[in-house]
Formats: sequence, structure tokens, C-alpha cells
Amino acid sequence: MPAVQHMKWYGWGVEGVSFHHEDKPALRPFVQEIIDLDLDTPPGRQVQLSDLDIPAPMIGDELLAELRGVVGEENLVSEDEDRVVHTYGKSIRDLMRLRGGDLPRVPDVVVYPADEDEV
Repeated sequence: MPAVQHMKWYGWGVEGVSFHHEDKPALRPFVQEIIDLDLDTPPGRQVQLSDLDIPAPMIGDELLAELRGVVGEENLVSEDEDRVVHTYGKSIRDLMRLRGGDLPRVPDVVVYPADEDEV
């Protein structure tokens, strides 16, 4: 697999990096006033990737072979987490869909072309 730092499937940013508001005293009252969200409210149970009903890839062998021929085996990824990360964008609406398990169509494979010629 290519050296790509993957984004979280369930939120913004990369795994291992998080945002904390405790050292930003003006943020909590600002968020409370503007969007009526209390940052001190404990979060609910976080949905796990294993909680999602991820459909099996449906890609045909012929197309998969063609993709391998263009980008190489190492630049094709079909792991569930990679596929879910690329199901939607990263808007609030998209994240809520993911967290709610709304996965009407998940990519069969994620392709990482090495350069423009492979696109």
C-alpha cells in the first residue's frame, strides 16, 4: 500500500490526532452561543467500524486486473476501512451518515495512482 496517512473514517483529521477545547477558554461559550452545543456534555457511544454493515466489493475480476495493470497491486486497496473512508466526503452531513451506518454504496476498491499518467 502507498505511504498515505489515512483520515479517520468517523471524523476529521488523521488517526492519533485530536482537538481539545480545554486549553481554549473562549471556545466553549462561543460554540454554546452560536450553535447551542455544550462541549462539556459527554459524547454518546462512538460507533465502531465493526458496527457498520459494509457491503462486499462487487468489482469484477476483469476490471480489477486492468486496474492492477495500470497502478500496480500495491496501489489498490480493498480493506473495509479504506473503502468506508472514501464513501463520502467530510462534511457534517456526510459524517452523520457514516456514523448512522448509512452506506448505500461503498467503493469496491480505492486506487492510489502514482502520477497523472496513471489517471
